[in-house]
Parts: sequence; C-alpha cells; structure tokens
Amino acid sequence: ERPHEPAEAPQESPDDDFFADLEDLRRGDKGEPLYQLPMDPTPLDPEDVAELAKLKITATLRGADVHLTGKTYDQRETIKAAGGRWDPAQKAWTVPAVRFTALARSLRDAGGRQSATGSTRPRDSRLAGLRSAAEARPDRSGLENPVGSYLGADTVALLERGLAFGIPDTVIRDQAEDAARIVRAYTDKRPLFLLASEPGSGKTFVLGAAIRELKRLGAKKIVYVTLRQELITQIRKDLGAYGMDGVEFMTYPAMRDAAPAEADALIFDEAHSIKNVRGGDASARQAQQAAQWIQRARFTVLATATPFENPTQAAYLNATGVFDEVFGGFADFALAYGAERITLGTGNEVLVWNRRTTSDADAAAARQWFVREGIYASRRIQLPPDQVDSRLVKVTVDGKAASRYAMLAEAAAREEQTLGGFGAAWITNFEKRLLEAAKVEFGVNEAKVALDHGRFPIIFVETKAERRIDIPDLIEREQGWQRAVAMARMQHDTPPKRAEFGLPPLGVTDVLARYMGMSGDEVITIPSAEDVVTNAFGAGKVAIFTGSVTPKQAQENLDAWRRGDKPVLVATMAKGGTGLSLHDTVGDHQTTQININLPWTATQVVQVAQRSARYGLKGKAEVQWIFANNI
Repeated sequence: ERPHEPAEAPQESPDDDFFADLEDLRRGDKGEPLYQLPMDPTPLDPEDVAELAKLKITATLRGADVHLTGKTYDQRETIKAAGGRWDPAQKAWTVPAVRFTALARSLRDAGGRQSATGSTRPRDSRLAGLRSAAEARPDRSGLENPVGSYLGADTVALLERGLAFGIPDTVIRDQAEDAARIVRAYTDKRPLFLLASEPGSGKTFVLGAAIRELKRLGAKKIVYVTLRQELITQIRKDLGAYGMDGVEFMTYPAMRDAAPAEADALIFDEAHSIKNVRGGDASARQAQQAAQWIQRARFTVLATATPFENPTQAAYLNATGVFDEVFGGFADFALAYGAERITLGTGNEVLVWNRRTTSDADAAAARQWFVREGIYASRRIQLPPDQVDSRLVKVTVDGKAASRYAMLAEAAAREEQTLGGFGAAWITNFEKRLLEAAKVEFGVNEAKVALDHGRFPIIFVETKAERRIDIPDLIEREQGWQRAVAMARMQHDTPPKRAEFGLPPLGVTDVLARYMGMSGDEVITIPSAEDVVTNAFGAGKVAIFTGSVTPKQAQENLDAWRRGDKPVLVATMAKGGTGLSLHDTVGDHQTTQININLPWTATQVVQVAQRSARYGLKGKAEVQWIFANNI
C-alpha cells in the first residue's frame, strides 16, 4: 500500500526463532560474517555506468555501495540476486560495489531484446532452435474425438447435476471437455496434466469425472493430495456420487512424512503448495518430497488456479519429465522462454525472471506450449455481473496508528544498514501486522452493516495471535547476547544463538530502539484480530477458522457458520484462503467477504478473492478489500 518497491515479502508470517537461527548460520560458528566486502572499492567503470544509462538506470558510488535509481523495477530480480537491497528512504537499490560490474553485465544482457514484431527469441541459437522446434509440434489443444469417446454417459450426467445449482450449460460442457483432456493425456501416456481454471470454476468436479474414468481404464491406485483434513471431508462429500471408493486421500503434511509410493495416478489439489522447490524452509521440503512422489507415479494431475506466473516458477513440474523430450530439461525450457541465468557472488547459478517489454509475451508463450501439447486447461469463471459486488473500501485509520506505522518505517530506513539476514523481512512483516491491526475495526463495522442487512460476514485476516514487544527488555536481552558472544570468543567457544536469548534477527532491536526514541513507546502491542472481532460480536456469534483452533474445532465452527448458528466467520488467509467453498448455494445464506489486508502475492489475491464468488452461487456475493488512505 506504499508506492515504492518493497523487499520481497515472505509467503508466511516469519518465525522469529527461525530467522534468528538462519542469521546465526550465515555468520558461522564464530559469529563473524561468512563474507567480507572491501571498504575501498575502485571507481565505477564508465562503460558499465553508460550501459545502465541506456536502460534508464543511474548508478552512483557511495562508499562501499552503489546506489541504483531510475527504471529498476523490471530488473529487481537480477538486482536482488546480486545482493541488492531496496532503500525506501532513498528510493534506490543498494548493491555492494564489488558486485557492480557483474550486475551491469547481467542487466545489459537482459535488456533490449524486443524484435520488430514485439515477440522475443533467445539470442542463443540453440535455445532459439529448441523453442522453434517446440512450437512447431502438432497442436493438440483440441480433442480429436467427441467427449463421449473419453467419458461415459453416466459421468457426463453427473456433471450435468450442476445445472440444478445454476451452473450454465456452457460451463458443464467445458468441465466435460477438460475431464476428457485429462483422460486423453492418461491414455496417451503423457506425464502430467495441468488443470489451471480459476477458483470457483468447478475443478473438483472435473477431477471427480476424470477419476471415475481413470478407474474404468484400469487405474488401481489413485492418490489425492490436498491441503487439510476438512477439505478431504468436503471433497468426499462433493464427489460421493462419482465413486471415490479406493481413492487414497492425504494432506500435504501427511505426504511430507510418508515414504513415496507408486501410483497409477497422483492428484495434487491446490498444487501451488508444491511450487517452492528452492530454499530450506518447510514449503521447499514439501515440494521436494512431492517431487519424489511424482517420480514414482505413472501420471500426475496438478490442479491449481495459479500454476506459474512465469517460466522460472514451473521448476516443480520438472520431476514429471515433461520437459525432457523437447527441451532436455527444465532449465532450457525456462531459458528458451525468457528466463535469465545469473551467477551469484557465491559462484552458484540461478534462473531469474526480469521484467522486460516482451516478458508478458514470453510467459504467455510458455503457457501456450502446454496448451498446444494438450496437457493444460484453464477456464475463467463467468458469473453474471449482477451476482457479484466487488469493491475497494477506502478508510482513514486512527492517527496514532498511522503515526506509529510511519515512525517504524522511518526507524527501519535509518537503521537499514544494521539489518542482517532476515531482519528486513521481519520489519516488513511487522509493518504489515501494524497495518492490519489499524484496519480491523473498520472490518468489524462493515460486518455489522452486513448483519443488519441479513447477510453472513466472512472476515479474512492474515494474523491471529496477539503480539507484544517490550523494547527495553529486548534491548537488555540484546546486550546480554552481545556479552555472551564476546565471552565465547575470548574462550574460543561457539557463540550462542540469538534464539537462545529470545531475539529477533540481527538489527531488528536497533530499529525498535530508534522507534522508541522517536515515539516514546516502550511497548508495542498488537491485539489479536480474532479477539477484536469476538469482543465486538460475542463468542456465541463468531466462528473461528484459523490455526488457533484444532482442525476438528475449525470444521465444527465452519459448519456452525454455514447453519447460521454463528453468523460471523473469521478466517486467516493461510488456512481459509484456498480450497474452501464459502458461497451461498441455496439462497438463504448470502455472504459479505471482508478482506482486511492484501496477501503477499497476486496469486494469493486470486485465491482469496473467489472463496465466496463461485459457480453454484445463489443471490449476490459481496467482496470488499479495505485500504487505508493515510498509511
């Protein structure tokens, strides 16, 4: 909500101990940084500066760093890969001077690729040849035979039951065609199928139809993986008539802990949950485990409205072998469709996606390759305009809350150089929590209006627990840690971890100390959004669907909301933002969905936005996004 380039945000709320441990790991056993940069860099090469000027980027040497300003937004991934950090106060990127020449070369090579036709081809003739060969393959986007050649009449009849719930006949036909495409991919021994239709478009029923036909074709073991146990309950109920007997359901956490097993068909529902193949966090481990399951499956179906935004995000599909025949592997697929190979300061090479004038065309061409191969289907939801009222709600938050946010942002900008490891991410996340806390009361007011009109509010928040930071206590613990580190060094011992002292990542305490000096606030308390809503309406009227309750209790609360026993639903975007169907399918439970904050990514916005506006909707769904105009 601020018009500048933020640091890349974490997908989930950071855990302080986790970040502190990573910072300790980065600094090594003796507490010293694992890398040292020269403090007196040589002057910038004029040719490098001139090359960047052609891209409308200005480079200025300041001490041991280079500040980059101008048209940097489209090149932010390359800049970050070179160690760049965004400085909100200066509205500039800061890059270590010793990495500037390599960065300038990468930015130069990434620029100016647009051809006269507006399309793009790799400069590398080999990659250009791979892409040309890929796009010259036969177009199998359509079905060679009627749908009835792939689906039994009884399966089509099951899909047509949706007509009774207001699903248009054209949508039913699309669902049947997509199920037929999955069946064709299976019989053709293709490694995968991507079902990428929008949330609320009926992907579950397409999967049900496909499962029914795969079982007829002899598939003995079908494994269906989804997010949570309550979703398994919902899917079993929705697909009961399709014959789910023998289908092995499991959650992603269960898959992470289970030994990979062979399967005739492996189905990943909400497959964006296995996209993050890089890194060492839980989501990366989940993706890596999923890859092992995929390698043991004959056929994999991945259902998600957000399969990949650009070719570099398709790395999780590599385990299926889909890229091998044409491209020889994932890397050349991504490079052929516009990705860049960047060498990090460590010497490791990574693929990055830099925005250029041709990036959208490249990403669309990459998706179109899957379509032409006959292994990709995507449908947009087509609800009548009078069934959905989606709007942005502008509010002016309390002046004290706005001032607190502004002072923390200023303190972070002034202490930017002290933030180490994941400190900047910690601050960004904390700012986001302050922003949400400032808007919760407005969400409550919108929910009260909805109740007055006989509607059932859904309040989506990002955080659930109260947060209290005692800054003087944090400073004291910081000093204690520093003394312990000094003592360990004197005795040639391993210094203690910051987590052992209950400390956030390096530099965060400095930011909070400066904030205390500016504001006079010694304690920052962010109340639980759940508690704010519950106190406003009473516990008997609020159904909690967050990680603060057990899965069993969350499901019971959701059922109580659907019955109308508890008219207000509070859900976190992490738990309720994907998979759930919250729309009114009868006409007596019309909803008003109130989204307090924006999720971290555009793909998460798509997921959250269509929890209550879906096929089968009766009446009208209201969707509100609350924005603060003074933060």
